[in-house]
Amino acid sequence: MDGRPKSVTQQCGDDYLRRDYYTLNAMVEMEDANSPVTKVHEYWLDLKNGAAIAPKADAFMSSKLWEMKIPDRVTIIDCSAENPLDFKFARHAYDVSDNDWIFGGRITGKSISRIPSSTLLGALEGDYLFAKSFPDSAMLRYTGIRQQINGVHRDFTRLLLPFTGVNNDVSMLVAVTRLRNPTVIDNNMGPHSKN
Repeated sequence: MDGRPKSVTQQCGDDYLRRDYYTLNAMVEMEDANSPVTKVHEYWLDLKNGAAIAPKADAFMSSKLWEMKIPDRVTIIDCSAENPLDFKFARHAYDVSDNDWIFGGRITGKSISRIPSSTLLGALEGDYLFAKSFPDSAMLRYTGIRQQINGVHRDFTRLLLPFTGVNNDVSMLVAVTRLRNPTVIDNNMGPHSKN
């Protein structure tokens, strides 16, 4: 591999999404010690405590997000269902912030199939299914994302961290993000914008 990320670009109507998949080595270079991505990754490693697979879901303490001062950067996904369209947002980062909802409304407690943007739904379904399939730290999904969904333009990095359930199957994902640029609400910031 030459160090460049694998990129996937999708567009459907006015919705635009570009995902750059990076290695964990790239993540270490791109995220500093104060990054929410770094903080939650270190917490995940502490919970993992050297084990070969991901930590248990019941070990994750949501109160730690407030201690780290990043509750608005973390989303928790219940992925215990077989069908990825039945995965549910157990907690969304927007629950504690005044961010505009790119989903058309509050999404916590709802399945990902309720996301109105087919572009975003397909991307999340694929990324969540990938993360659920690999409970070890060698295959963590770290992504740079530029998107315009429902007129909201966001540019951020995201790390998906798996947590296991009773049978050591991945039953929960924690998605932690760091904004690279401020969120913009503007329908004129599609794929022609510079990356």
